[in-house]
Amino acid sequence: MRFATVLFLAGILLPGIVHAQDGPFDKGCRLCLPFDKPVDGKFLDPATGMVCEATGKPPVQDGGVLASQFNVLSVPTLKLGDVTDSLTLSAWIAPAKQPTSYETLLFKGKRQGAGSQQIQFCLSLCEGRPELKFTDEQGRWKGILRNADTFTITGAKPVPLADVPAVEALRWNHVAATFDHGHVTLYINGEKTLSGPAGTERLVPNDYPLLIAEGQALSGHRAYIFTGLVSNVRLYDRALPPDEMQRLYAHERAGKPAGTLKIAQPLPEGYDPNFEQRLPLTAEYEKHIPATTVTAKNCRAAVAMHRGAPALFVNGKPVYPMMFMPSVWVDTEQTFNASRDFAAAGVDLFSDMIATNLYGPCHDWWQGIGQYDFQQIDDRMGAIIRANPNARILIRLKLDPPSGWWHKDHPGHTPIYFRDGQYKEHKNWTSLASKEWEALYSRMLRDFVRHVESSDYAAHVIGYLPGGGSASEWYYHGQDKGMIDYSPAAHERFREFIQAKYADIAAVNAAWKTNFATFAEVHVPTPEERLTAEIGLLRDPLAARMCVDYFDFLNDISERNMRNCARIIKEETGRTKLVGYFYGYMTLARIHSWSLLNNGHCTLGTVVSSPDIDFFCTPTDYSNRRGGEPGFHIGNFNGSFFLHRKMFWDEADLRTHFHPERGGCASEDLPETLTVMQRAFGYTLAKGNALWWFALAGNAYFHDQTIMEEVARFQNIGQQTLPSSKKPAAEVALMMDETSIAYLSYRASSLVKDLIRGTYTCTTTAGAPCDMYVTTDLFDENMPDYKVYLFPNLFYADARMREAIDRKLRRNNAVAVWLYAPGLLSDKGADVEQIKQLTGITLRMATEPANLQMCVQPATGPIGRTDTGFAAYPDVSPSFEVTDPGAKIFGTVNEKPALAVKELDGWRTVYSLTPLTSDLLREIYDYAGVHVYTRTNDVLAANAGFVMLHTASSGEKSIRLPAAYTVTELLSGEKLGDNISVIEESLPAEATRVYQLAR
Repeated sequence: MRFATVLFLAGILLPGIVHAQDGPFDKGCRLCLPFDKPVDGKFLDPATGMVCEATGKPPVQDGGVLASQFNVLSVPTLKLGDVTDSLTLSAWIAPAKQPTSYETLLFKGKRQGAGSQQIQFCLSLCEGRPELKFTDEQGRWKGILRNADTFTITGAKPVPLADVPAVEALRWNHVAATFDHGHVTLYINGEKTLSGPAGTERLVPNDYPLLIAEGQALSGHRAYIFTGLVSNVRLYDRALPPDEMQRLYAHERAGKPAGTLKIAQPLPEGYDPNFEQRLPLTAEYEKHIPATTVTAKNCRAAVAMHRGAPALFVNGKPVYPMMFMPSVWVDTEQTFNASRDFAAAGVDLFSDMIATNLYGPCHDWWQGIGQYDFQQIDDRMGAIIRANPNARILIRLKLDPPSGWWHKDHPGHTPIYFRDGQYKEHKNWTSLASKEWEALYSRMLRDFVRHVESSDYAAHVIGYLPGGGSASEWYYHGQDKGMIDYSPAAHERFREFIQAKYADIAAVNAAWKTNFATFAEVHVPTPEERLTAEIGLLRDPLAARMCVDYFDFLNDISERNMRNCARIIKEETGRTKLVGYFYGYMTLARIHSWSLLNNGHCTLGTVVSSPDIDFFCTPTDYSNRRGGEPGFHIGNFNGSFFLHRKMFWDEADLRTHFHPERGGCASEDLPETLTVMQRAFGYTLAKGNALWWFALAGNAYFHDQTIMEEVARFQNIGQQTLPSSKKPAAEVALMMDETSIAYLSYRASSLVKDLIRGTYTCTTTAGAPCDMYVTTDLFDENMPDYKVYLFPNLFYADARMREAIDRKLRRNNAVAVWLYAPGLLSDKGADVEQIKQLTGITLRMATEPANLQMCVQPATGPIGRTDTGFAAYPDVSPSFEVTDPGAKIFGTVNEKPALAVKELDGWRTVYSLTPLTSDLLREIYDYAGVHVYTRTNDVLAANAGFVMLHTASSGEKSIRLPAAYTVTELLSGEKLGDNISVIEESLPAEATRVYQLAR
């Protein structure tokens, strides 16, 4: 193709840049920035006089300006209010490396949340492939843009990513896009790559600046930053036809050097990736390295309740649970260097990952069945103990069989996924359903633990974290690529599962509406069967039993393997060491129906009761970890964990300001790095969870004197506050339902995401603490009572669940909050009458697709005073309207009642067709008599002894406490006073405060 071959005459540097405002290219040109000659750090459009302002003094080379995370390029005065029907965008770019994920070239708009983002246009790269997207008047994305592994074109079949040309790194590429009355065309080097309808007839203008080489995350932070050279940025108020685009490309390429360019990627100031400089704190520690106190042959580590929360005990003494884990990619010397910094900060808890397949320098120690090079393990552990003679280590062990000697003899055990009409192998990995793999890792795990427990460092080891599946997090390998799992191993194991469940093939046929003669005919549901959707976004329980059984099977396999590993470790350690898992990812950032149905992560309600499992962990949420954002944990079911006496570890694998590609989830500067770390630390006190810092993305990302001084402060405060109460103080329970996930269709919908994840997010900014549970905890008589119970996804409820909910609500005249389709489904099928039986509110169901967006009516009643922030959801089916004459209506969707409150006998009920906002949730709290600490939509966590506030905005902050306390702000050490019932401070945005409450 011409885009791959018609680049430049190799090795020839042609004359200087040809300015664009000449010849036939003037017509309709509203901006042309050649980026060749900066004046006082600014760049000028020679024809219009328009100025591109630059910060960070970006250098100019090879006819372009070097864009990166360390500078900002914007045109603040460009007005495009009349550019609605036709548009052309073009730019010359030379990526500093082959682009991965998203990088933005031209962006005009503002992202302020899913319900209010305004983007007139965004020309970006997705893995090096151009896309043009924008939002319509409802804030919904339109255009030609990536969707999973394809590009979506309205009204056309999705185009696989691999079939779309990409730009080349370290070479000049011409990227362009046109919008012509609802039709989008994308170009590389003058040639079309994609073309089709945009899904909207017009662009929606705004007055925000034009940003060059950067976009914005949903929060409004800088994100998706392009690193490389940029030149000849053009914008037209007309759509250039293809022949003119080719001429423009040929015209401008004359000013670009050919061949491979040398583009140095800038590094952050102070970044010392090779630890060439000792930190002053570390140098001082090395003058007086403490003698080891780890003298016993073994140590006993356990989790037990302490001052109202699950706590870590080592040899019978409580320990503040803050840990460090070095990068998995570095050698033992670099492991030592990073660990030494944390040792100097007073951290004694460490972790490290031992890989078995493709990971890092320590990955080929498992050399055959019963054959190991344990010296690699010993050296790795030794590096940490050299760094800190008092180290206590949690060993993470991957369970994947080495591809070099196992996979070639077990071809039927490779996961097979279905995507875009094809079955594909996920090579070099193993299905979690493989019985042979289970037997293989079981032997290895016993041998591994026996070796460690008999080693001379056994007393340093406090526990084990076995990792199965993708990223060691118990996802099915390949679940992110397609519908899993069609391997022979999965078929065989599924038949066994079904035979154990039903015993009789006649029972299977009755449940599945099949006509199998024997269990040998049982198979994994076909893609067509799994993609069926009887009720729009939901499945009919009577028609979808086969698919529901397969969902249960996927989860059962995950649970089976986790229980097996835990049992082995407890046996081999005499129950003296900890065991835990990454699990419980229902609230994951990029969650959608496909992921939930496909990954085996929906059995926390039973796994959490295992006496062999001591803790669970998840990373800090990736898309909400910037300053001013919640920074919450992907799956901290703190209510469930406290109820079952399990610890929760937050894996803070932060991209600090040393990350070479700032934006997205990485901090912009040192102050932001510190405040997000303070927020993570604050959660350990105000929510009672544990924490480990993980240098996943860069081993030296914490190698900074100020950062280490802050870690030392955290360690001291954490240890000193161990005697303080961390008893929960929440009056709100968020009840996540795992069973209902089985009844979701595979149709991706932002509604499902916002019901689950969106509600979780709102609880962090509504101003009152909230405990999160799985609904099966309602069967436990020890579950505390709450004033408000939130049910965001209870679509399926059997008789036992309905009885448990009714019993709980009546105990204290509680308020139940139901979203979308509560109780529509049961073992009797789908019936809207079942919603009334559960919620007490009568609804009418409509099956035709509808666009949903809440409109709150002006009201003086208990809720409905706020009419902002509601997202729009297109083409949702089924939909519901409130028809109950006894309910008070406070909001509508499509002018039909959709938000209602009703007083019942012994409890109160609130129904909303669409997800909540933080403001509306806070109004419900007021209605229920919940104590609200703050009303400014900042991030808040609180318990009996601590309050953590992380500000989303600047201004006066007021925290109303449940009683009068002696209050100390721990990060500054300032005592605010005695007998304080209201904390008042004027704070900037992205500030963190951690208050200790004493009486």
